[in-house]
Amino acid sequence: MPAGKVVFFSSCPEPWGGSEELWSGAAVQLRWSGHQILLYKTLVEFDHPRIKSLVEVGITVEDFYRTPAVNMQRARRMANRILPHRYRLRMGYGTYEACVNRVRAGNFDYAIIAQGENFDGLPFVQVCRELNLPYFMICQKASDQNWPPDNLRGIVREAYTGAIRSFFVSEHNLKLTQEQIGADLVNAEVVRNPYLTRISGPVEFPSNDDGVCRLACVGRLFVAEKGQDILLRVLAMDKWRNRPIQVSFFGKGCHSEALQDFARDLGLVNVRFCGFSNNVTEIWNDHHALVLASRAEGLPLVVVESMMCGRLAIVTNVGGNTEVIDDNETGFIADGACVASFDQALERSWQARERWPEMGLEAARRIRTMVSEDPCGYLAARLIELSNKAIGQTHS
Repeated sequence: MPAGKVVFFSSCPEPWGGSEELWSGAAVQLRWSGHQILLYKTLVEFDHPRIKSLVEVGITVEDFYRTPAVNMQRARRMANRILPHRYRLRMGYGTYEACVNRVRAGNFDYAIIAQGENFDGLPFVQVCRELNLPYFMICQKASDQNWPPDNLRGIVREAYTGAIRSFFVSEHNLKLTQEQIGADLVNAEVVRNPYLTRISGPVEFPSNDDGVCRLACVGRLFVAEKGQDILLRVLAMDKWRNRPIQVSFFGKGCHSEALQDFARDLGLVNVRFCGFSNNVTEIWNDHHALVLASRAEGLPLVVVESMMCGRLAIVTNVGGNTEVIDDNETGFIADGACVASFDQALERSWQARERWPEMGLEAARRIRTMVSEDPCGYLAARLIELSNKAIGQTHS
């Protein structure tokens, strides 16, 4: 089948997020192969570097919330029934009906619904089902705390079973989603997220001649998922106050001010907030280990990148962390996202700090056997292969 027309939907509730790297990389590769691409995204900032890079290769970008309003009620009802509050469609902006009309007019061959979590793309699934448009789903995260209510499980189940294929970034997320909806998703597979920096080998382990162990907490400042509050509470314990340890927070988000105020309220002098940085190697030139107290994850890009750079990771047992980190060998894993468990993991890492350089080297070796160099290319190839098969069967 020749190159066709494809619509991407992204439900990321921010101008850009790590959850968008996989689908956007695949979209670029589809564009390079001659496909016409429309991106329908929420909260578009057209001057954002990642949006501009998509436009530069010929991808049409439209903001769902700026679609001319017709009738918001249908989209609002769907959103309010299933989505966490921060994902809900806002009154006074784009509409479900206008989205349907726009996609219908585009005469697309199939759609890709890229979700920040595992249920927030449902309004876009409804668009595809109404238009009888074949679709794929991408799931970036599944949370033990976000189960669909009983009266909506059937809707979610039909969304997944009706997809040509669903892609999950970790085995954990696939398994948990199946448990939440009560279905064995035989039309699903795991494809890892891309890492953003090409790293040929481990970054030289930084000196700590001053005796200070420097940890980096890299991620969006959003405590409901990233759990920075847990880490701050651990650091407020007397033993950590009295040890030569420093934690640098890299990232931005809706809890930036709150976390800095919380650190001050706790009287912490061994933490600093460094803002967002896209220079991965620069971070690891000066830090000995990654520390993440996440409550929910898919497979964090920062875990993969830190391991690529030769750094161990101290993390919680959420998402795909245990699929790439071996406890006490390439990192340390807390049983749960709570102060007691994370303190125990951090304590184990502290007692083994003489082994951090060798653990980092082993992490760099093992991660290269687990993560493809080009997951976006793989995803693009699978989209073409599976869509050709599905559309061919429909037309036969």
